[in-house]
Amino acid sequence: MKPEQIAAILTHARQNGLKGFGGACGAAAVAINRVLFDGQAELVGAFNEALWEKGEPLGHVAVIHDDIVWDADGRPKDIEDLESFGMLAPDDEDYQKLATKLGIAWDDEVANTAIVVTYDEESELLDWFDPAGLEEMEAILRRSMKEAAPEDAAMCGP
Repeated sequence: MKPEQIAAILTHARQNGLKGFGGACGAAAVAINRVLFDGQAELVGAFNEALWEKGEPLGHVAVIHDDIVWDADGRPKDIEDLESFGMLAPDDEDYQKLATKLGIAWDDEVANTAIVVTYDEESELLDWFDPAGLEEMEAILRRSMKEAAPEDAAMCGP
């Protein structure tokens, strides 16, 4: 599929209930990979490094296909765009409290240092992120393929 077709499908899916933020990015990335890329895209996340090292994955998960980062918003991104999700606001009181609780000296540098993580298996990702809604996300994406890019619908299975 061309990037324009992928963007159209993801935009249609988002307008029809696909959620991919606020904790749903992991399941959305798996659904996007399964439906649009037949499991062949790379699952990747960008997180605040200090929080990641303490077991708190604050950031975002997406897929990379043909060097383009895709998530539920439907806009093609590059890896730097994804990485920015791991760069957090140093003055945010919630992040400051979490960092203090975890024994992290929270400052501008720590808040703005991101790590990019590649997942070799879906299960690695779904161990960290709630898979709730995954089947519904896949169904939304399949419908969107049929409605937004009917010429590609045959590629998405039943």
